[in-house]
Amino acid sequence: MKIFNFGKKISFFISSPVNMLMKDLVTNLFKGDEFILGENRIYLSSAMAVIKNVSGDSIKVKALTPIEVHRTYKGSGKNKTRYFTPFESEFVELINLNIKNKWEAFYKEKLDKDIEIVPLFDDERYKSVVYYGFGEKRFVIEGWKGSYLLKGDNEILSFVYDTGLGSKNSQGFGFIE
Repeated sequence: MKIFNFGKKISFFISSPVNMLMKDLVTNLFKGDEFILGENRIYLSSAMAVIKNVSGDSIKVKALTPIEVHRTYKGSGKNKTRYFTPFESEFVELINLNIKNKWEAFYKEKLDKDIEIVPLFDDERYKSVVYYGFGEKRFVIEGWKGSYLLKGDNEILSFVYDTGLGSKNSQGFGFIE
């Protein structure tokens, strides 16, 4: 049996570019003040919706969960994964490719602009190694927290704020504030 101890207080964050989804979550999910998570009772002390509209061409963000980008290739007959750091050009290249893929899926149109991503740190203390999954389906994922300066079109920056940075956003990676 696995036991997770979150202490007495936990925070739960959700982000999406789908405004209707966010509205439904706030109005329906939080109707009561008590929830069941597994076999545990959780009591809601507060709920807050944060709407962030980026008005300029730059925004400073903090990664609450690791930002992860990688490439997978064959090596010695096995799949190998190479994770990139914020200090490598591939980091920004892959994040921009990911933004373009999300943009096209959401808006059904191509995005031909990139954003600039500048890490506001210069060392490895913000590197995170995350063990994801259980048993034989357990993976090691490398990502980066820390603060970043994002520069680009404000519509793209707003979209990025809602969708997250990098890969594996649906698994909780790349959540920024």
